[in-house]
Amino acid sequence: MSGREVRIDQWNAFDVKRAGIGSAAFPLSIEVVQQGGTWLVHGTASTAYDIVDALPWAENVAVLNVGQNSWLDEDLRSLRPHEIAEEQNVPSVAHDIGDAAPLLVLARQDLRAFFSDWTLYGVDIVDWTGELAPEAVARGDLRGTHLHSEHDSYLSVRSDDSSVAPRVFARLLALLAASALGVEDGGTITEPPWELCAQLLDRSPFWTGRVTGTGPYGVEIGLAPQGWRPNDPGPRAFPVQVKHDRVTGMWNGAGG
Repeated sequence: MSGREVRIDQWNAFDVKRAGIGSAAFPLSIEVVQQGGTWLVHGTASTAYDIVDALPWAENVAVLNVGQNSWLDEDLRSLRPHEIAEEQNVPSVAHDIGDAAPLLVLARQDLRAFFSDWTLYGVDIVDWTGELAPEAVARGDLRGTHLHSEHDSYLSVRSDDSSVAPRVFARLLALLAASALGVEDGGTITEPPWELCAQLLDRSPFWTGRVTGTGPYGVEIGLAPQGWRPNDPGPRAFPVQVKHDRVTGMWNGAGG
């Protein structure tokens, strides 16, 4: 089984980020909680750039609470989101929300272009329908899908779309496999189908994964049905394996 092709960025968090006192590489982790008709998904490790196009956004989105040191002016002042959009040649509309940096509205298809080739340590992205005042969105009165990325490694997604959890799981598996296989900046890898990830999440809402085997043409990822926290050494055993064939793009496994 295979899914969508994913373009890999040079800042793939599984390559460049470390967690905990011992500076160990991040494991893959995902935790899913359902509250009524809302799904809450927490996971590692992903940059905003690598995850935004995996989510079920509305036609337009709002970007706010951006924390970054990649875009600075001559006085070493961080550029505001609308100024970054201008530098990235991304069409956008800025809305004043008081003392904070303006809320930025852009089309969902421009998210990857907006976040391309820079890193950040915090951001919130929410569905934008224009029904709420910008000030209300800034206060947290949100609708639809909401991504919060912290330190560009820890992500949280809230959505009323039931596909959000398998979407996130599939993207994290693809990013971890790309890191293990040495897929370079600009290269692509096939993510697993959402159906495979949904089957895993039906078995457990918590998973932690590590690469358990690599070869010239594929990678094996071991999964354990438990959660993970920074400084936690993680599972000792991985009873479930999924395998990716780099040549065919197929993903198989999830037994155990």
